[in-house]
Parts: sequence; structure tokens; C-alpha cells
Amino acid sequence: MLPVEQGSGQIWQDEQFLCDIDYDIDEPLVSANGHKIQRVTFTVAEADCAQLLDAYGLTLVIADGRRCAIPRPLQLAGLDRLECYVES
Repeated sequence: MLPVEQGSGQIWQDEQFLCDIDYDIDEPLVSANGHKIQRVTFTVAEADCAQLLDAYGLTLVIADGRRCAIPRPLQLAGLDRLECYVES
């Protein structure tokens, strides 16, 4: 599971820096099949949204330097907001 927190971080694709972001990682919820699901919301510059929606192999570097894979699909949640769901 990802740490439940809000902060500023970066999005990378493989070893290439893409953009700075603010993120919000929600408390995990338990699904009917017992899996834990977390919603992750990213606030990015509006110009970066399209690039990120189409990208594969994205990584979130969170405030403490940890790297977390961003699962597909990313969904548009506003003009400058993207979201995804992490299941474990």
C-alpha cells in the first residue's frame, strides 16, 4: 500500500522526468473480494494532462523520495486533475 498523504512530487517515465505534481493518496478501502484499493489524485499543469493520459511506465516519486508505479488507466478528474486506483 502507498502511504496515506498529500504532498508534492514528480512524475517520471522510465528514467525521464515529465513534470512536477501535487498528489493526494486516500485511505485504502476494502473491496468485496478482500483487496485493498486506494485512490490517488494528481494535480498537474493542464498542458501535461494529455501527455500523462497516453503514457505508459509512469512512476510517482513521492515527497520522501520513494518511487511508486502508477497503474493504468489514468482518468481525467478535472481540467488539471488526474486519478488512478491502486489495488493490493
